[in-house]
Amino acid sequence: MPQRPVPLLLAAPTPFTRSIPVSTFSRGLRLTLVLAGIWAASQGPAWAQPPSPPPENTDAWRTVQLPLRQLTGNRLTLRGAHSEQRIHLGVRLDEMVVRARLNLAVTPSPALLPTLSHLQVRLNDKLLSVVPIRADHSGERIVRTIELDPRLFVDDNWLSLRLVGHYTLACEDPLHNSLWAEVDVDATGFELAIRPLALEDELALFPAPWFDRRGAGRVEVPMVLGPQPDRDRLSTASIMASWLGSLAGERGAVFPVRRDRLPDRHAIVLVSPQQPGPEGLELPEALGPTVRLMRHPKLPHVKLLVLQGRNEQELRTAALGLILGRQAMSGSTVLVHELAPIPVRPPYDAPNWVATDKPVRLGELVPERAALQLQGAHPDAVRVRWRTPPDLWQGPGRSALLNLRYRTAVPAPTDHALMSLALNDSFVRAWRLAAASSSDALGGLGRWLGDADEASGSVRVQLPEFQPRQSNTLEVQLPLGMKPQAGDCAWRAESTRASVDAESTLDFSALPHFLQMPDLAAFAGAGFPFTRYADLAQTAIVLPPQPDDHEIETLLAVMGSFGRWTGTPAWHFEITTPDRLEQVRDRDLLLVGGPQLHTLLKGWQKGPMLALDAHRRDTRGPATQVAGWRSWLRPAREGADTPANPPLAPLQVEAPGSLAVIAGFESPLQAGRSVVALSSDQTLGLNWISAALLKSAQAAQIQGGLTVVREQEVRSYESASVYHTGQLPWTARMSLFLSMYPWLAAAALALALGLLVWAARIRLKLYAARRLKTTRVTPTEP
Repeated sequence: MPQRPVPLLLAAPTPFTRSIPVSTFSRGLRLTLVLAGIWAASQGPAWAQPPSPPPENTDAWRTVQLPLRQLTGNRLTLRGAHSEQRIHLGVRLDEMVVRARLNLAVTPSPALLPTLSHLQVRLNDKLLSVVPIRADHSGERIVRTIELDPRLFVDDNWLSLRLVGHYTLACEDPLHNSLWAEVDVDATGFELAIRPLALEDELALFPAPWFDRRGAGRVEVPMVLGPQPDRDRLSTASIMASWLGSLAGERGAVFPVRRDRLPDRHAIVLVSPQQPGPEGLELPEALGPTVRLMRHPKLPHVKLLVLQGRNEQELRTAALGLILGRQAMSGSTVLVHELAPIPVRPPYDAPNWVATDKPVRLGELVPERAALQLQGAHPDAVRVRWRTPPDLWQGPGRSALLNLRYRTAVPAPTDHALMSLALNDSFVRAWRLAAASSSDALGGLGRWLGDADEASGSVRVQLPEFQPRQSNTLEVQLPLGMKPQAGDCAWRAESTRASVDAESTLDFSALPHFLQMPDLAAFAGAGFPFTRYADLAQTAIVLPPQPDDHEIETLLAVMGSFGRWTGTPAWHFEITTPDRLEQVRDRDLLLVGGPQLHTLLKGWQKGPMLALDAHRRDTRGPATQVAGWRSWLRPAREGADTPANPPLAPLQVEAPGSLAVIAGFESPLQAGRSVVALSSDQTLGLNWISAALLKSAQAAQIQGGLTVVREQEVRSYESASVYHTGQLPWTARMSLFLSMYPWLAAAALALALGLLVWAARIRLKLYAARRLKTTRVTPTEP
């Protein structure tokens, strides 16, 4: 690779500097610096200065409303005498805050004493305002607007709300339930005026600004694909979408499609001689797979990431080189010389899933060791979150095993020290802590004097059934009481320190991989069965021969969701068309399309339960709800006590409205393989499916073998035609078989009882015959 020249700026000496002696010039410079320092010190710190007036030109500004609900969640409550909540706010690398204010709406407890209670507001540990709680605020909502100095904002900002509350002048419990203040998360938030910044053309900053970890909300990256993107170009775009989706995580990512025009935001542009770039974009000729970062020709603060190659294969190499080698990239242009073949990943090794073939350390499931610590008077619980493959089978006698090791300083008396364990907010087990030195003489003396002992130990717990397709949370809590100190009525909290050992393990190796299909809940929650291989090595994506923008956007949104579910980009999938299905018959099929795919779906005997053709809808029944003795095979959706939807029946209707369908069924090309079809009678309806997959509330309603999506409405149905993926041990297969046919279980039980009675009768007859043979009867004399 040729060396890039480094521009040097050389300044020639001016006549002014040549006419003044060096010593005189130096003394004058020093005097100027001293006077400037005295003036700056008299003005105070920079952050304390009033903000300077903004520039007149505000055309490029944008105003952002950030309510706390978007930053923290559904509720924010301050509890206790000295409680504090910290809220994170990031500022993107390519943006600068030029004006800011904080709208605060809080309702304090009516029990707070006005003269002693107040609310402190801090930004990045700088005290901004103190909101007093006056007598007329008793139980009333307090609304304040606090002007913020924009110079206080950095990349990562922390807003701190601290309640200092008192309800009595004597014998006060610092954790009394009357010490609270409720923050309205909808009315409280930031109003920011943001100005875009023109970053350098530097690949070392990538993936910013396309993805910035400091940002909030959904990631949106437009892609310029050319006038007629073919299968190879769509494959390259899908690789980039899956990678950006893995970075976005739970924020989600969408990818608007542009054909031959540049958007007015940061975008990715794919260019080759067969599909040239959009009008107005001037590029030098590519010498090979090239990654180029450049400015928008009309908007200097907008960046374009250009993937360029002499053919579509080099375009794919440029994308893979950017993903795999971005740590070594710098400058504005990089030429990828060589890329080794990428091996296929083994099944079930997605980074976002825990290993299921060996015990997993809890230290690997938390971001840092501090998350396994409990400290203070009222410590929060230790929370460990994980995701597992959706096909873990939790049948009778098979469960996950937790080997928990802990250490804690036990408050006296130890009889009241309990450690509890909960899984997904459901109680699992509690046990009393015993001091390690309780049997020792010195330890007993320490307990008699009231000192805290140290307790450590381990416990093995079989976890109850959990939802493998969802995020599971394990909570370890040490509840503490309050007691007054001896000799007065001042209450104090029993402060403690406790920790969960990072070497504690979760073991899922006893759970086999087995799942009854179709199961669209596994697809909507984890991308299964396609994500069984995180790189989609066993997946083929079927598109119409000429997909439109809505179909391509749906494809890229689903690929971004695959990256979000697995935590890694996908690159071993194959994109094909309906006339090439025989070449991918041994793969799981993902169908994305509108009316062009309806002929294919209707021609399959093992097709979806609802086929669309223009405005005609053909339902194939029967479709029922899971209920009764089969419900344990597939847990019902949380909150669904009874089936919400009636069963489908064979029907053919004609309707003018738009409809989108997610259908799952066994592949007609090969048994055991799965098909998931994302279809709509109008391609615009495919956007409803993309939106439903990105919204957790709607994604939770996608279940069974058929889901009908109408804008904000999602309705699911269960398929009567089922099949299975994975393998079970013979004992589990027998249990499953008998559970599906309970009359066979009853017959088998009756047969077993009959055999047992028959064997017992034969045994008794033999015993009686042997006894009669060995016993002699002698006659008695008269």
